[in-house]
Amino acid sequence: MTSPVIELSYKKPVRKPSLKSFHTRQLLDILNGARRCGGTYNPYDMGVYYNLDEIKTELETREHIPNKQEAKKIRQEKAKAKRNR
Repeated sequence: MTSPVIELSYKKPVRKPSLKSFHTRQLLDILNGARRCGGTYNPYDMGVYYNLDEIKTELETREHIPNKQEAKKIRQEKAKAKRNR
């Protein structure tokens, strides 16, 4: 007679990835997601939530990333300076 096999199903505990490990653009995406979701955001459906304060605190330590218009102006100025050498 064989003994019955009992399968235990449990979820592994999920470590919350540090916001320092994300690129700045990823943090901005997470911030936008948190704003859409009312203040907390789960970017990967892993049971890990980030709130607005955590995200904003980490973004304050990062350098500024130019938006589309700012990046265009910077590229044009570089090209103009290169042409006028």
